[in-house]
Amino acid sequence: SVGAPYYNRTFLVPMLPLFALVGLGAFARWKRGQLGESRRRLLACLGIAVVLGLALMLGLYGDRSLLGPIGVVLALWIICTALVDPLDRLRRRLSLPLAVLGMTLAHVGLAVTLLGITTMESRRVERDVSLAPGQQAQLGDYAFRLDSIKQDIDGPNYTATRARVVVTRNGKPDVVLLPEQREYDVQQQSLAQAALGVSWRRDVMVTLGEPVGNGAWSMRLQVRPLMRLVWLGAMCMAGGGLLATLDRRYRRRREALAQQQAAAAGAAPGVAS
Repeated sequence: SVGAPYYNRTFLVPMLPLFALVGLGAFARWKRGQLGESRRRLLACLGIAVVLGLALMLGLYGDRSLLGPIGVVLALWIICTALVDPLDRLRRRLSLPLAVLGMTLAHVGLAVTLLGITTMESRRVERDVSLAPGQQAQLGDYAFRLDSIKQDIDGPNYTATRARVVVTRNGKPDVVLLPEQREYDVQQQSLAQAALGVSWRRDVMVTLGEPVGNGAWSMRLQVRPLMRLVWLGAMCMAGGGLLATLDRRYRRRREALAQQQAAAAGAAPGVAS
């Protein structure tokens, strides 16, 4: 199988141009092909996306990587282009068909997912450490302190060793995680059960490894910012597709097509005679 880092890098080659084309597709009148009429709006959206994206990643996060600014700029580009048509309709006091609202919501959802993936990949911090009870490791603003290790915990079909890890952010309590190392009796297999702390801002994860001596245990610590945006964007895309299917125009087209087929079927005997 092909995995990281090869897959992660080659995946961007076809995907980045496709994300850029999503913004163009919102302006394209596919039946008439008059994309040039929206040149000013396209340039305005591109300018807004570039300025805000670079300000966010370079100014706020201080990100000097290539993926971070490109992904955020593309996400903001998709959002800006998706909002142009609805805002223009509202300005002209026109109605907003459900198909337009659904398309806008789906495009914004795609942008939110892209923003979450980009931020998570470019700002993710992970570290493999060995900790004994009472010791802690620092990852950015977060400190992970191993409080205790409890062994021989009976589960339904396994025996577990459980760690209690207290996570603080800038010295303030954030979450308590309980990762486990499980020994399954029947399968004779050892598996690590990671503990996950979830919030809208970040996901923190701790995986308990093996003892390394002197009361210390190997552990993998991770902080993934804005992970929830990936799921929020997926929900928006699904909601946008569902909303678009409720547009009356699609039902009218089906009804008109059914009437035409019925009329053609009724006229067929007369034509044959």
